[in-house]
Amino acid sequence: MLRAYTGTACAFGLALLIGATAPAFAQPAVQQGTYKPAERGECQREYPLYPAKERERWTEGWVDLRFTVTVDGAVKDVIIANQMGRGDFGPHTVKWLLECKYSPAQRNGKPVQALNVFQRVFFMIDKTSQGASPELGRRLRAVDDLLEQGQAEKAMTSLADISKDSTYLYEMVNILARRAQAMALMNKPDIALLYLRQLRSSENDLPLREQAWLRRLALRLALAQGLYLEAKEIAARTKGLGERDGDERLMKSLATLTDLVASPTAISVTGRVPAECEPEICSPEKPVWSYRPVRRTLSLDNIQGELDSVEAQCDARTFQAKAVAGVTWTIPASWGVCTIVVSGKPGSTFTLIDENI
Repeated sequence: MLRAYTGTACAFGLALLIGATAPAFAQPAVQQGTYKPAERGECQREYPLYPAKERERWTEGWVDLRFTVTVDGAVKDVIIANQMGRGDFGPHTVKWLLECKYSPAQRNGKPVQALNVFQRVFFMIDKTSQGASPELGRRLRAVDDLLEQGQAEKAMTSLADISKDSTYLYEMVNILARRAQAMALMNKPDIALLYLRQLRSSENDLPLREQAWLRRLALRLALAQGLYLEAKEIAARTKGLGERDGDERLMKSLATLTDLVASPTAISVTGRVPAECEPEICSPEKPVWSYRPVRRTLSLDNIQGELDSVEAQCDARTFQAKAVAGVTWTIPASWGVCTIVVSGKPGSTFTLIDENI
């Protein structure tokens, strides 16, 4: 049986910004109060239509959508954030979502508009035997041998060829996992982490041992990049953390970063606009770097290359400004859950300063 189903809806990110010329004074935090996210209710169809071509070719995949839920529970401003698989799933998913009705978000018990709501929709074939075809399984094992030998570039070339022949989600998830490992070996931790983020809703398709290893890899990458909130969440999801070789070092690094966050010292995070985008991890047309802030005040410094904009994607508001050094933004709590998104020329680097003033 062919079917589509949805992942968990959640806000697209975590907390953000009002533009100001430098120097800027921190604005008093606005109490957010209680907040209840929007929840999907009835749709005209339980699931999106499975596209005819993909049904005939038995092709699986998923689509990530970002959208607004109005105070009346209607859906609008739908954007396809990412797409996995070779199928044309996006337009069918958008059309289906626009016909859905939501229970609106509530702040302090009153309905409010929710921006930047995130939803992943899976398209899969419900069959008794789940796994890769024997031939693709053999090719994936050959990639494992290349990774063991440290031949990451050859592994990426092989994975690109394997991806052209993959049709099942299980195969795609295994390809993502190996691309993450290859990028980590190539000293591109930001790209490796992008691949690992895409796995979080589908990592149960991997063997338990590999799940544990990949979560520890994700934790190491997040810690190395100073992504505190992400590292904290990964650590909470990693079963048996502290029981394996190398765990002590990870836990010590997390404790050090936690102490930094608790101190008045500013947090400096090095960002890079991705230069190796694939549709399943970021948009090749407009690659972006994202960050979930810890503090109330943020600015950019040490820009190398060309940046376009810095955007706050929050559940109560979206804000965009020119990405320049020497400008400070302050995060009002009333904007709710947010993420910072920086766009620009691929490969451009910068420092984001996250501090209290």
